[in-house]
Amino acid sequence: ECTSFSLSTCYAQDQERLSASLSPGKAELFEKYESAVKEMHSVAEVEAFSYGFRLGVKLMIEAEATP
Repeated sequence: ECTSFSLSTCYAQDQERLSASLSPGKAELFEKYESAVKEMHSVAEVEAFSYGFRLGVKLMIEAEATP
């Protein structure tokens, strides 16, 4: 069972086992799928950071405006 500390290790091992069990064509399709998922996660992370940053700025502005 994977823990939060070893999650990336478990993911890498599972990915390697899955890729090894696929035919070359399916392995290529799986790689494309993983690439798309990583891209979507990257976009979501940037959006979450941007939202948090804007919220932090709004809170700072409001704190400065409050006497």
